[in-house]
Amino acid sequence: MICQNCGHENDMDATFCDHCGAKLVRNPNFGRPRPEPIKEGMSQTTKILIVAVVVLVGILGVTAGLLLQSDKNAMLTSDNNQPSVTESGEKVTYKADWHKVTSFSGTRDDYRLFSIKGQQFKVVMSATPMLNYNTNFMSIDVSDTSNIIGS
Repeated sequence: MICQNCGHENDMDATFCDHCGAKLVRNPNFGRPRPEPIKEGMSQTTKILIVAVVVLVGILGVTAGLLLQSDKNAMLTSDNNQPSVTESGEKVTYKADWHKVTSFSGTRDDYRLFSIKGQQFKVVMSATPMLNYNTNFMSIDVSDTSNIIGS
């Protein structure tokens, strides 16, 4: 037992301090470990911080979802323009008017091959670039039976 007057450590059963003679006050909890204080839950600051983080994550999620949905809608809009291909069974002859041999309207790659009879042909092209930030291009190669004679 420790004397409250001088701080000297005495025997457990001592009534008076061996060093200064002061009367020792018995503490029933002496030598026993102190109980841990009971926590009452989270602090107010922790609760506010958790709510703020949840709200921020929710806002970021909604914003990301809207951005992805708008990009997806733009892609779907361009994909809804399914390619339409029309070909004519008519043979091109030496008449003064032009005959449409083939046409393509769509957003995907396309490859056409056809033969003509005669010495002249006309190619009419138009293109609307897609807003996909890729390089958009169109090319035509004119060839005879073995060589490319124009591009």
